[in-house]
Amino acid sequence: MSRIIVLLLLVSFLNAAVAKEAKTYPVYGKLNKHILDSNNTITDVVFDISSQVIFSDALVTLDGNLMSYQAFVKNDGTFYFTNVLPGAYLMNVHSSFLTFPGIRTDVSKRYNGKIKARNVIDRTPVRYPFELHPINRVEYFATKQSLNILQLLMGNSMIWMVLVLIGGTYLVKSMSNMEDFKELQKENKENTFDPMTLLPNLSEKIE
Repeated sequence: MSRIIVLLLLVSFLNAAVAKEAKTYPVYGKLNKHILDSNNTITDVVFDISSQVIFSDALVTLDGNLMSYQAFVKNDGTFYFTNVLPGAYLMNVHSSFLTFPGIRTDVSKRYNGKIKARNVIDRTPVRYPFELHPINRVEYFATKQSLNILQLLMGNSMIWMVLVLIGGTYLVKSMSNMEDFKELQKENKENTFDPMTLLPNLSEKIE
């Protein structure tokens, strides 16, 4: 057990030493509470409350293969990462009010920390320093939908109801036809001429 603890401490020490010796770079940007439309124009303000409240619990994370970073968001929406190692990262914004797209962020070692980024949803380039806009607001309750008569008539339950009604009508009609068929058979049997009735009764002649 002691060997495992020593090994973990050694690995942590080596990672810290590598991070200290390697050159690091800052990554920063700003969050916005306005939603953009397809033409990249502001639609409207998502909330009437201040940005201070909206970004009060927001957190921005950079997750890479070897390293992960976290940055809190200030009241004005700005965030700042320090000492980020070169590499590829996925930036995510965690917020209770707004939903932001994920951003693929590449910090270049060759070009002294030059940052290239793109939206992971539509793979469009993202400018740096970041100016991130939400794609939607967080909905905690389902929106009540108005009654749609056409959807009601075309729904599965209505289709099944119509099928059951048609099947029931057909069954009742079939039973009625069966009763008529039985009565017809009975009438035919009564009206059928039996030639055996014309033959004499042999038992009477023997006596």
